Amino acid sequence: MNGKRAGVTPLDHPFTFYGTFDITLRARHHRSVRKLEAVRAPWFEVFPLDFVSEHLVPWTIRDHRTLAYRLEAAPKETEEMEKVLERLPVLEKELDAAAAHAAPATPAATEP
Repeated sequence: MNGKRAGVTPLDHPFTFYGTFDITLRARHHRSVRKLEAVRAPWFEVFPLDFVSEHLVPWTIRDHRTLAYRLEAAPKETEEMEKVLERLPVLEKELDAAAAHAAPATPAATEP
């Protein structure tokens, strides 16, 4: 949420200010979802009613918002690509080790 990890779903995330939230959802074997969600202030938080609702009402008014998303399953090719990408660091280390043990190439002769 807004570029920071908020947790796993279902998530109850408190907020202090209203506005636009940058929501990103990721799950293994699913396509990621990124949405900009505008959360507008309710009527009781608009000036001058906010003074009444915050200071004169004898109970606490809670504002609860529900945002729901559905993630689509990723294509099979994506799952196979994830497996390859997981192996990538190991393969890079093996390649670097093999290159370190290889004999240096001799420079080609040049004419004066």
